[in-house]
Amino acid sequence: MPRPQPAPTALGGRPAHPFTPPPAAPVAVPAVTQPEPAKSVAAAPAETAEVSESTRNFSTRLTPALQRRLKRFAVDTDASVQDVVAAALTEYLDQKEQ
Repeated sequence: MPRPQPAPTALGGRPAHPFTPPPAAPVAVPAVTQPEPAKSVAAAPAETAEVSESTRNFSTRLTPALQRRLKRFAVDTDASVQDVVAAALTEYLDQKEQ
C-alpha cells in the first residue's frame, strides 16, 4: 500500500506546522523618560571640553578591587565611569604639572 502524500501548501509543498500560536495580546509599554544629566564630578571633561572635541578609546588594567571602587563611586555620584576616570586623570595631571 503506498504512503499518503501531504497536501501541497504555499510553503513549497511542505505541510503547515500543526501548532499555530495564538495571537499576541497587546502589551502595555511604559513611557520612556529621559534620564537626568549626570552630576558633575570634580572637573568633568564634558564641562571643560569644547563641543567639537571627540573622544577615543583608551584601555588600561586595574585590579578588581579598584574597578569595583570606581564603578561604585560612579553609581553613587550618578556619573558614568568614563566621566569619573576623565575627571580623576585631569585633576591628577593638573596637580603633577604644577
